[in-house]
Amino acid sequence: MPATPRQVKHVESLRELIWLFYKLLKDYQRHPSSRAARALQVRFDRIFSMRTGYGDLDKLLARLKRRKAELLMVLERPEIPLHTNASERDLRGFVIKRKISGGTVSRNGITTDK
Repeated sequence: MPATPRQVKHVESLRELIWLFYKLLKDYQRHPSSRAARALQVRFDRIFSMRTGYGDLDKLLARLKRRKAELLMVLERPEIPLHTNASERDLRGFVIKRKISGGTVSRNGITTDK
């Protein structure tokens, strides 16, 4: 959590850059090309090599940069989904079913979740 206005600005600026990058990845996924892949790799390095002076944010950027191969797998295999949170995908069906059924029900028929 940013504590100063300067830190807030850094977070907001990087958030915008990352969302734009994500949009470009989605565009690439629809229309892959080797030229676009190279440009995305350069952009990734530029974004995730930034240093803001905000320690927590800089650590996060460095950690994400270390995962470059995993995060840019779509450049090699455009058919894979950009969101790769397997645990979320595994739970999604259960959560949808629970929402449709109105929640979980105890033995005596009382709804315990919504």
